[in-house]
Parts: sequence; C-alpha cells; structure tokens
Amino acid sequence: MRARHAYAMLKMMGMHTTVAVDEDNYIDIAVRLGEDPRFYAETKQKVNKQGDKLFDDLTVIRALEDFFKRRVGSEAGKHGQL
Repeated sequence: MRARHAYAMLKMMGMHTTVAVDEDNYIDIAVRLGEDPRFYAETKQKVNKQGDKLFDDLTVIRALEDFFKRRVGSEAGKHGQL
C-alpha cells in the first residue's frame, strides 16, 4: 500500500524519473540519487516546484471527509443517534 501511495504522489508531481518498475530499478534510482549530484539537484528542484500539487490538493481530503461523514452518519442512524 505504501508503494501505491508513493507512486500516486510521484505521479501527481510528474516525477516519472523516480518511479521504479521493479526492485533492481528502485536500487538504480536510489544509487543515482546518491551518486549523481546533478540528478539529485534536478529531482530536489522538481519536488520543491511541484510539491504544491501534492500538498495543496484538497481533493483526497474532501473525499475522505465525505466518506467518514456518510459512514458515521449511517452508523449513528442505526443506533438512533445523529
């Protein structure tokens, strides 16, 4: 599940160069980030530039909020509470 969340976040930010297709590719990306200062700097800059797409997007928060309101509301109704 963490991998899916990480993939979704990277995709939202357009960080396709850091999405690994398998374990070996993950290791390659990690090593490159550690050994290639230019790639690291470009990746860091892109995260800083695109981060607002991830952190300022309320879509997921509102969807979760709606889910809880519906779920709590339906449970409260079963028990005679609102």
